[in-house]
Amino acid sequence: MKLALTGQLPLVDLRGFSRQNAGVIFELTTLVDAIPLDRVVMATDDTTDAVFLDETIQKARAQMSPQSPNRARAGASPSVVRLQDRRLRELPLLLTALARAAHA
Repeated sequence: MKLALTGQLPLVDLRGFSRQNAGVIFELTTLVDAIPLDRVVMATDDTTDAVFLDETIQKARAQMSPQSPNRARAGASPSVVRLQDRRLRELPLLLTALARAAHA
């Protein structure tokens, strides 16, 4: 996972995310605990294990601290942008998701 933080607006690159990414699981758990999910944008692709990603986020929600900003935002969820190629044709989708998250 690559995490680009600009203030409180993280872009998380989860292309290739799977059960073998123990460090990423820790980082996602920390992210859910620290940053409102409606301000998070996640980039995925065909190599992302989407089912496991959802399980990981749900587990992180169950373990978040009482001080987590997501406690009061039970329905908040990250924006997930599915990228199909690496030639930047989908850059407008990613930028739109970031703009929406910035206004959340």
